[in-house]
Amino acid sequence: MLRFKYQSILLFLSIVFISAIFSCSSSEEKAVKDAIKRYGAALRDVYIKTDLSILEDIATNEQINKVMHLVQALIDRNTIMVTEQKRLNIKSVKIQGDTAEAETEETWIYWLEDKYNKNVIKSSEDVHYRLVYRLKKIQGKWKVGETREIK
Repeated sequence: MLRFKYQSILLFLSIVFISAIFSCSSSEEKAVKDAIKRYGAALRDVYIKTDLSILEDIATNEQINKVMHLVQALIDRNTIMVTEQKRLNIKSVKIQGDTAEAETEETWIYWLEDKYNKNVIKSSEDVHYRLVYRLKKIQGKWKVGETREIK
């Protein structure tokens, strides 16, 4: 009887421990996915407002510096880029400590407009991407550290 009681307690504790592990990993996975979604939304604002500070809470300085080149080109040409993410499919998320990697399939449409008169300078069809996002957890927040297109 005593042995059965200990086995039952051990089984219960094992189930609680395993549940805790899966719940932590699923909440971290959700946080990574949310960071990717917020990054896409922030990029849309950056390209319209040509303001890199919008990315400060969601991207590392290294990633912001990569985006800076496109934003500077927009500023130099007095244009803005209007984007719409039509589809985001996060295929996989792998988390290891304070780093994460996610693979996505995305469909975007974008066009360039004159910053002042809003005339469309260049229109676009749907553009499909397969991307890898590398994220870092900094002060408890997931930030995009790198994006790379999968060819």
